[in-house]
Amino acid sequence: MNSSRLLSDDIRKKHTKRQIIMITSLFCIIKLITGLISYNLASNILKEQLVFKCKSVALTVASVIASDSNGYKDFLQTLDMESDYYNRTKELMMNIKSANADQVMYIYTEARVDNDLMMYVIGGEDPSSPAYTAPGVQDTLVAANREAYDRQIPTSGIHFEDTEYGTRLSAYAPIVHKDTGEFLGLVGADITKIQYNKVMNIILFETIAGILIGFIFFGLIVFLF
Repeated sequence: MNSSRLLSDDIRKKHTKRQIIMITSLFCIIKLITGLISYNLASNILKEQLVFKCKSVALTVASVIASDSNGYKDFLQTLDMESDYYNRTKELMMNIKSANADQVMYIYTEARVDNDLMMYVIGGEDPSSPAYTAPGVQDTLVAANREAYDRQIPTSGIHFEDTEYGTRLSAYAPIVHKDTGEFLGLVGADITKIQYNKVMNIILFETIAGILIGFIFFGLIVFLF
C-alpha cells in the first residue's frame, strides 16, 4: 500500500515537473518573441523621434535664415566667407548644432545646382572639423532633398542613405524669402547611423538582459522542482 502511494506521489511529481517545464518553455518563447517585438518597435520609434528632431531643427534654422532674407540671398551670389553676414550666421548655426548635438549630427543650408546636384552654403561645423564643408562644395541629391526642392515643402528621409559624409538620415525645410516668397534653398539636418546605433546598442543590451534574466529565473524554478 505504501509503495503504491509512493509510486502515485512520484507520478504526480513527475507530472507536475513536466507541466512546470512546459509552462517555463512557453514563457521563454513568449519572452523571446516579445523582446524581439519590443526591440523592433523601439528601433522604429527611435528613428521617428530622431527624424522629428532633425525636422524641427531644420524648420527653426530656416525661420532664422528667412528673418534676414536679403542677407542670405546676397550671400548666395557672392559666397563671401569674409562677410559679416557669413560669420554671424555660421556662429549662430554652430550654436544651434551644439545645443542639439545629441540628436543632430549636421546642420547646413544648401541650394540646388541642377537636376542632380546641390551645393552647400552655410554649415554648422567648426572649420577645424573633418566634416567641415566650405560654401560652394557640391554633392548629389538624395530622395528627401530632391522632393523638398521639387515640392518646396519640408521633407524627411525614410531610410539611412550612404554618402561620402557617412550613412545619414536627413530632414529638410525650405528657406523662403519673407517678403517676396522666393524659394532660396533648403536647410538640412542629419542624424548619422553611428549616433542611432549608439542608442540602439543600449536598447539591445537592455532587451537581451531582460530576456536572460527571465530565462535564468524560470530555469531556477525548474531546477528546484
